[in-house]
Amino acid sequence: MFLCFLNNNLTNNICTNLLNPTLETSSQNGITCTNNNDGTYTLNGKNSIRTLITFLLAAGILLHKGHTYRLLGTPSINNAHLYIANKDFSFVMNDNGNGDTKTLSQDEKVNIFLEVHVNANIQNAIFKPMITENILATYNDFVSYTGNTGRLNADVALLKNNLNELLVSYYKSEPTLTLKKGTYWIFINKTQYSQSSIWAISSNQQPVAVANPSNEQMNMELNNDIMTITWKNASYAVVSVLKVY
Repeated sequence: MFLCFLNNNLTNNICTNLLNPTLETSSQNGITCTNNNDGTYTLNGKNSIRTLITFLLAAGILLHKGHTYRLLGTPSINNAHLYIANKDFSFVMNDNGNGDTKTLSQDEKVNIFLEVHVNANIQNAIFKPMITENILATYNDFVSYTGNTGRLNADVALLKNNLNELLVSYYKSEPTLTLKKGTYWIFINKTQYSQSSIWAISSNQQPVAVANPSNEQMNMELNNDIMTITWKNASYAVVSVLKVY
């Protein structure tokens, strides 16, 4: 239960970014758009003319019928924004800071633009342009170009790296487990009976059942810095251990 919830959250935070921007650092009428070489752009300067300034970030991006896409990456400013459009502007998506999500009724080949408004005066505004099928993605979930393969966003990747050091699973044919002294969550999935239990384990007290629908029994013995955990009702089980500290 606990581990499935955790894994689902990791899966939901895998982002694809279909945008591979090609615009190099360039300037127009007082505005400089700097390519940061990581898929993001930084805007600086003051619009010196009385019309919009438009930078073409990439062209010819194919979006498919029936798919739902999200455009995002505009920071919290009100004088520039991202948008995508097909060649006759019959299909347009705008991101004014909150993203834009649409489901396509037909295939569309689009270009993506960064547009600077009239009289804009911009200092170090970082744009993180993404076209993704992760409709829950936000500005902070940015990943650089992935194609269709997907990549964990930065926060979740860090979480996953930490879990790799702390979360271990075993297939146990005998109902016993030895651990170093500490505090743990233990999840027992009984493969024979499709039953599970969740336990809080600490070196200073006996195991506490958080969820135990099958009336499992568990015991802990501490010998120096080694904890020996035993349980009674499962001869075969997948045991996952999450170290808390």
